[in-house]
Amino acid sequence: MKLPKVVIIGHPNVGKSTLFNRICGRKIAITSKIPGTTRDILTCEVTWKRKSFQLIDTGGLIPKRKKEILQKEILQQIKKVLKEADLILFLTEIKGILDIDLKIAEFIKSCKKPCLLVVNKVDKKELESEAYEFLKFGFGDPILISAISGKGIRELLDQIIAFGKKKEEEETGLKVAIIGRPNVGKSSLVNKLIKEERMIVSELPGTTRDAVDIKAEINGETFIFIDTAGLRRKKKIIEILEKLSVKKAIQAIKRADLVLFLIEAPSGIFRQDIRILRLIINEGKKVILVVNKWDLIKDISEQAFKEYLYKKLTFWKWVPIIFVSSKTGKGLKELIGKIKEIKQPLKKIRKRELNALFAGFKKGKAKIYSVEEIKKDPPLFIFWVSDPSYFKKSLLLFLERKLREVYPLEGIPVKFVLRKKKEK
Repeated sequence: MKLPKVVIIGHPNVGKSTLFNRICGRKIAITSKIPGTTRDILTCEVTWKRKSFQLIDTGGLIPKRKKEILQKEILQQIKKVLKEADLILFLTEIKGILDIDLKIAEFIKSCKKPCLLVVNKVDKKELESEAYEFLKFGFGDPILISAISGKGIRELLDQIIAFGKKKEEEETGLKVAIIGRPNVGKSSLVNKLIKEERMIVSELPGTTRDAVDIKAEINGETFIFIDTAGLRRKKKIIEILEKLSVKKAIQAIKRADLVLFLIEAPSGIFRQDIRILRLIINEGKKVILVVNKWDLIKDISEQAFKEYLYKKLTFWKWVPIIFVSSKTGKGLKELIGKIKEIKQPLKKIRKRELNALFAGFKKGKAKIYSVEEIKKDPPLFIFWVSDPSYFKKSLLLFLERKLREVYPLEGIPVKFVLRKKKEK
């Protein structure tokens, strides 16, 4: 059986060979040499948690002299290695992004190969907060390691193996998790969608996930609904947080592209519901609040009920609310329409637009110098400011409202990172 090939790429002295040796082991035998490059490429076979892959070190591919960076000949040599690669480890270091890193990132994207971003030399915990800067590459959350000490290597190996599993069980379609307390009508809602809106393509029994995935087509688009067990009532949530039903729901939230958070109209909203919603938002998931069993409500309007809910959800008025009945089918078309609207890929906001909106902002000692979006889904913004301690929660909420007034971010959580502007 052919082993997956994992290739390490990065600028000189970033720690590629150290990482290679750390993963392979000091006494590892080199299994092959690939000739025809500026320096031999080293390979070794790695087994982790009963899964094996071939690790390739491209230590000599990128020369140290700046004038030679990414010359045609070098690119051709890298392409030979990457042609059969299954996964790229893009190795950088925590001290900052170099021009060469940006060029390597552009090249990796042109290869159209899966990539894990690895930030090396994170030897101290206080350095971890600097990792947000690396999100601008667009390769997702960075994996923080120290190749010398071994810190983070287990997590890196887990991610490599997880990539292999994901490839094996690749799913196509928008993954929509149905989350809520027991008996709010999660399964009934899915069943109504099945009967009323579409033909079921297949049922996918969860394996390690212990949830039921229902793959379906609605108006020509593929959806994977993840039906979960209910999260328990408020008195039980803390003591059972690690129990099976809660684990299923948390796993479903992590896997989902979008979450439908269900409550039932007759009961209203509980503190436990707010905790669950906070969990969804903290995971950075697109979310719609679905009020089920609306057919049982006779004496209050949808608008009045929305106002009641938004009073409880003071900080989350950007979460859309849809009223449905899994019994009568009311609101299902509106719900599907809202899912399709929110699931659209987000466009990155240009730095100059953000600076036009925020730069020069001042309130007391709190001053914003510049703003940049470093991750777009979900959006993550880095603010260079006078001092992060001057920005209290109320001020951050004001800045978030200002952002949402200009850009279409309904149902989409955003995150701000504050950095003190360094003195020149």
